[in-house]
Amino acid sequence: MEFTMAKISVVMTVYNGEKFLEEAIRSILEQTFSEFEFIIVDDGSTDRSVELIRKHTDGRIRFFPLAHVGRAAALNYAVSQTASPFIAIMDADDIALPHRLQTQFDAMMNDERIDVVSSSYMMIDEQGNPIREKHLPVTHEAIVELMPVQCSMCFPAAFIRKSILQKAGMFDEKSVIGEDYDLWLRILDWAKFYNISSSLIRYRISGASTSGKFKNLQLQHSYEKGICCLEEKYRNAKGDESKAKISLQLGKREYYNGTMANARRHLAKTLWNKQTMFIAWRYYVASLLGNQIFTVLRSTGLADRIGNIFRKSSVNHDYFMP
Repeated sequence: MEFTMAKISVVMTVYNGEKFLEEAIRSILEQTFSEFEFIIVDDGSTDRSVELIRKHTDGRIRFFPLAHVGRAAALNYAVSQTASPFIAIMDADDIALPHRLQTQFDAMMNDERIDVVSSSYMMIDEQGNPIREKHLPVTHEAIVELMPVQCSMCFPAAFIRKSILQKAGMFDEKSVIGEDYDLWLRILDWAKFYNISSSLIRYRISGASTSGKFKNLQLQHSYEKGICCLEEKYRNAKGDESKAKISLQLGKREYYNGTMANARRHLAKTLWNKQTMFIAWRYYVASLLGNQIFTVLRSTGLADRIGNIFRKSSVNHDYFMP
């Protein structure tokens, strides 16, 4: 295929990913949608990753080995080599379902206002066994409302207009971790988001993955970024209604971080301005249980399951976790 004719550019960065790399690559090459180029950038691996990539002779693969520059810089380099207007992100340890690219391409074609589309995802262990499915809000409004509180897009399943990345200034190469969440927050006020309700990838949880090795650091990074975003919005908010809504988001952000005293402080501000906001009362009462119970709920996956129950029963996609 002529690279300039590719309708989608799939981008994968690899750093010492030999364990799951073959399965990840194969899941892209076996997509039902075939008109894509596959940009693979090796970020200075010292294992057999380069050898495994070079074994593939599929003409859609374009391989670029680099010195170790970090994931954000490797992603920016990969995007700079793309020839199509659409960028599909793929991680080197995940598995794309066969219809992933077709489903996301169709979503973009059906609504030209959409700038970024991802999907819900199935978490799997190192052996590929299902752990649980993570549902994400579908509509732009629900995604934007949740984003400063919890990341509401799945980066390894992200499908992005290249023009949006260029307008945003690409990925922040100073970010050691969480380059995706940093991007979402930077484009939150002007990009159009959408999530496919069904899972399009199998998202691997392992000690070798970034999410496994740097889980606590990722949580802290997300917390700080989310708080900073919301505090700025609160400073610029006009009227009690807007301030109550942002105070609620701040309360949720602290709640999900397990800092319950701070959560109650923000939720009290919400209730001061709007005593009838039932969701604020729910979070306030739940925060009284303490962060130890919340930590257990989150670590066992019960928080996700309970959140999904509320999600299915709420037209507003309120991802409440007790």
